Amino acid sequence: MANERYWVPPPTALEEHLRHFDPKNSGSLYRGSQTSTLKSVLTRGMSTPQTPSRTSSSSSTGTAPATPHHRASDDSEAVFRRTTEVQAAVLEELQDAWIEESAALEFQTHLADLADALMAASEPNLTQSIETWLQNTPLYDWNTGQWRDIPTGGLEKELYEPLVAVLSGVLARFGGEECTNASGTVIGRRQFINTHNVLLEHNHSDLSPEARGPLRSMPDILCLGTGPSATPFVDFPPRIAYNHTKAIWEGKTKNTFGDDEKKQIAMYARETFVAQPNRRHVSATMISFDRLRVLRFDRAGCYYTGCIDYHEKAVLFVKIVLVLSAFNEDVVGFDTSVYWENKHRMMRFTPSQILDRSVTPNKLVPNSTELVFELESKALFARRTIRSRGTVCWVATYRDRTKTYQFIVKDYWRAEDRTHETTFLSQLVDVPGVAQLFAYIDDRESVCEARDVVEIRRTDGDRISDRFFMRVVIPAYGGTLEKALTPLALLRAVEAIVRGHRESVIEHWLLHRDISHTNLRLSPYRREQGVMIDWDLAKEVEEEGLTLFDLRTGTIAFHSLKIHRANPEKLGPPDHMDDLESIFYVVFNVLCNYDAKGKLLPASRTPTPLQTWLDPTVPSKQLGESKGYFLLDDLEWPVTRYPQKEQSEILFHMLEDFRREIFEPRARLVKKALNGQAVFPRYQPQTAADDYDKFEGILRRAIDALECVKDTVLAAVEPASGAEPQATPTASRVTVPSPGLTPKRRRFHDDNNHDHDHDAPVTDSEPPRKRSTPTRVRNPHPSPEASARDPFPAPGSLLRSTSDPSTVTNVSPAAFSRVGAGPQAVISGNPSRRSRPGLLTSTSEPIPRFPSLRAASGAARDTEEDSP
Repeated sequence: MANERYWVPPPTALEEHLRHFDPKNSGSLYRGSQTSTLKSVLTRGMSTPQTPSRTSSSSSTGTAPATPHHRASDDSEAVFRRTTEVQAAVLEELQDAWIEESAALEFQTHLADLADALMAASEPNLTQSIETWLQNTPLYDWNTGQWRDIPTGGLEKELYEPLVAVLSGVLARFGGEECTNASGTVIGRRQFINTHNVLLEHNHSDLSPEARGPLRSMPDILCLGTGPSATPFVDFPPRIAYNHTKAIWEGKTKNTFGDDEKKQIAMYARETFVAQPNRRHVSATMISFDRLRVLRFDRAGCYYTGCIDYHEKAVLFVKIVLVLSAFNEDVVGFDTSVYWENKHRMMRFTPSQILDRSVTPNKLVPNSTELVFELESKALFARRTIRSRGTVCWVATYRDRTKTYQFIVKDYWRAEDRTHETTFLSQLVDVPGVAQLFAYIDDRESVCEARDVVEIRRTDGDRISDRFFMRVVIPAYGGTLEKALTPLALLRAVEAIVRGHRESVIEHWLLHRDISHTNLRLSPYRREQGVMIDWDLAKEVEEEGLTLFDLRTGTIAFHSLKIHRANPEKLGPPDHMDDLESIFYVVFNVLCNYDAKGKLLPASRTPTPLQTWLDPTVPSKQLGESKGYFLLDDLEWPVTRYPQKEQSEILFHMLEDFRREIFEPRARLVKKALNGQAVFPRYQPQTAADDYDKFEGILRRAIDALECVKDTVLAAVEPASGAEPQATPTASRVTVPSPGLTPKRRRFHDDNNHDHDHDAPVTDSEPPRKRSTPTRVRNPHPSPEASARDPFPAPGSLLRSTSDPSTVTNVSPAAFSRVGAGPQAVISGNPSRRSRPGLLTSTSEPIPRFPSLRAASGAARDTEEDSP
């Protein structure tokens, strides 16, 4: 299959490079028949039903919401004063999502098969090798079938050291504690540590202002690990932290598995997810003096084994240890397309489709060429939950021959009943005011596939929605709307957004359905001054079958009054006016909740309605009551963002015109419809056009009035930063956008978690939202003029790495890449960098040109199955 790659070594070189997968360096995991063996282990669930039998017989055929209706563990900002509160929140988040394997022991079988495949090159008969070792090691008594030093009872602390000795003994026999590449350079380490008295600090985003100190916890035993996808370092740092945790082992004196045990182990798993934003799943083990359970936490909840007698089933126990501590980072649970190389975080993947700008209109075409980005070392945004979409946003830098471009790469887990975000964005290519899709991968893997099951059912028979890994790449747009330096810049951005929304609805019949402070952005590009981002919760206009769950999807603080009333029978499904009302609330928030420097007002000056809307503890019904009063009464809050008298008067009257002319009549109609005194109108394209005309007319009157103000200057964009809304605008050049800037933002159900993030010293997932100054992109556009012309690299300009991977110490995880995808003819090198890191080029030979996108589309059919 003729994939275009950055560097395609000869087969012998590739095999040699992959050799470091094997703990004994005696052969490649993927060599010969082992490729298909491991692939079959990891993908078997797609063809072999593994549903727990005790639940499949249930008469219930319902599907539970993908994300719980109750609170998630990051619903609000800085809410935890102590770790017990974190435990309670994560237990509620995972309610009804604890799935035990059936009597067929599918999970145990899957773990054993994984171990056999992982060790096949060095241990063709792993079971026999383990038995031989057990007969000879002083750690195990073969005659009695007992681990010698594990006590039969007593205090929990008496279990730790003997257990660490056994676990370390397994590693010493089967692969050791370090992994080397073909040249003998150590590229990864693993180690079991007794941590029952070691305080591990949590991320700072969870910390309540009322807390007496940082949140900390103490897992009993940790399997620590370093490697290309896991850490920027190879040797263990002096301070143990969640950011280099492979797996968690928790000791107990009893074999009970109730809420107390669940919330404790789930908190450790959650913190591991937070500290490692490219983690796909986290494994943990609950172990007593005679039994253990293996738990797998992923975006659908927790899947766990029954109790296993690890004395009697010592062979299985050793295999479990090998899987949970594997050097293969894919098996351990990392997304290996994200990795560290020479202290720089990188991403390499082959999009299934990419934007072809050589044709008019632009369109997305099949692709077979791999892309390599340099990422900011910390994720721009990472959702702090277990069961959720698990959204992670990366700032990605790309350089062609003459310019540097910034993109936002959004990774998330789509619920199976959700339409692909890329389906919507593909329809909206070339629509000004809408974020433009550059490249994407749909459904790279699923939770069911990774668990080796075909579906997930709860004990009540309801099915839990499967989730699919998505990757979406869009240009790096500007900051949220309060960053506009002038009122004209703000209103022109809103005008562009409304026009984009109009075309999306009337021409394409698509509603955004998650309009929020975060998702309306300034744009530094010439074609528009504002855009809507984040379309993964979009729906078609008048889509039938919308449920109460659907109506509450999105960012609740900016929901329309009709959505809060939650009565689709009388009010109909969401329509364009719900999105326009949300835009109105965002503009009100920007104008009346920020000072002249773009800094969020103190709580004492925040308008009363906004205090209610932005409070994550206020229920939807109460928010609806607040918005009803707001829409029916005259505005009484001054414009604070642009306080110059003439400007503020124009903006205030604009807000009042929106309320009085558009949304007050709608609020009264909602009330009448609920009381049976009127029929709420359904969507009609012509009526919608009139609604947009009225909304845009009010905007245009305000823009015209501002242009007449003597001291008004031309609009200037203050682009995005990783800073919080409090950061003062300092310049008008392009910077990194920061998804998730809404104070105490809250999203329900499929995205029911609050987007807020701070710097934390023990995690690499926390976006830089608390820095004193906006964080600038490492490689900004060469000039505002260049960036204004085009946010995308031209066709024929994408670069390819040609360096030799054997020369680097912390290498790309080619062999750690998607297990089951076959040998990867993609090896990261050590690209020579110019004056700044991250500029992918090579001094060894001329840079090859990117192949024609049309030519690539023809080859895509042959290479599609090899795409990540």
